[in-house]
Amino acid sequence: MAQKSLKGTKTLACLEEAFAGSSELNAKERFNTYIDWKKDCAAYTVTPTVNDSGYVFLFLHGGGYAKNINYIHVDSSIELSDKLFSKFYVVLHPVLPQHDYEECYTFLDEVYKKMCEDEPNKKKPKT
Repeated sequence: MAQKSLKGTKTLACLEEAFAGSSELNAKERFNTYIDWKKDCAAYTVTPTVNDSGYVFLFLHGGGYAKNINYIHVDSSIELSDKLFSKFYVVLHPVLPQHDYEECYTFLDEVYKKMCEDEPNKKKPKT
């Protein structure tokens, strides 16, 4: 999986704006870069502040594949991570109209495979 920088991309600008609007203290510090796949795509990990339930989740922000992440998604992923004592992989997926659903699903598949490789002993909730 190629590692590229999101610097200067619309996705990074949206994420920075989301951090600025977040009500969570140290929101930016809670997001750790995990995968920087290609322009406008990335995944971040959010880990709980205490304990660890042994579960890991893939978090897709809302927006119907047409809108980028915002502060509500940042706050929700941090709050869920802490309340469920679980690690979350927050995906900044490609959005329309610059990208199509095939690119999005290709990226999600890559993130999920990498998550399973890196977290072999973690439980993945059944869908």
